[in-house]
Amino acid sequence: MMAESEKRKLRTIRMIGPKVVNRLEKAGFKELSDFVGMDAIALYNCIRTACAPIWMVTPHPMAVSALQNLIDAANAAAGGGTDTDLFPHPFI
Repeated sequence: MMAESEKRKLRTIRMIGPKVVNRLEKAGFKELSDFVGMDAIALYNCIRTACAPIWMVTPHPMAVSALQNLIDAANAAAGGGTDTDLFPHPFI
């Protein structure tokens, strides 16, 4: 189960909303660091297989972009970069 603090952290990432967070949790992911070094297409297929078989077999470009934002944020948090645009200020 994903901690509420991790869910909130994930929802601050551009294009990651509650539905995506729920799917990530159902697929067994627990924290942002789980996504370090991942490939967006592989992550899409993992989620699709684990909990959302209605997702298209061919990944939707917006879904891939959202997942890439998640991976980039995880890499940045792990010290692999610092793209502050991935964590937009909630009041802007």
